[in-house]
Amino acid sequence: MRGRRVDPMKPRSPRTHRMGFTLVEVIVALVIFTVGLMGLMGTSMLATRMIVHSQQTAIGVAFAKRTLDSLRVAGCATPLNGSATLKRGTTTVDSLSWTFTARAPATGIGPASQSVRLILKSLVAPNHWRAGLYETELSCLV
Repeated sequence: MRGRRVDPMKPRSPRTHRMGFTLVEVIVALVIFTVGLMGLMGTSMLATRMIVHSQQTAIGVAFAKRTLDSLRVAGCATPLNGSATLKRGTTTVDSLSWTFTARAPATGIGPASQSVRLILKSLVAPNHWRAGLYETELSCLV
């Protein structure tokens, strides 16, 4: 059997004319892919920032909790205002200050209390601090 000869002057069928993608289609697909990838990168950066922020907040809150626990032990006996810092190496990452305010019992009878106000400042960027205010009350049994 003899092979089929293709006449070079004979036009091709439409089916054989369309094999693969055109350059314009490839460029449009790449642009769409790039836009989607940029959106994912932005979301990834935002998620990373949020994770770092939550870690910094957790460290600061743990520092405030430890300090508040020690103030609860000695708060009514010696209610002294003060401050403390938490350092990482030589860099201060958290600054905590507290003030005591004596409160009489609301009914005139019963134990007095001390109101403790904690102000926690956390370093979020060089020379940029975020502050949080926490307030609690300590019962003073005499």
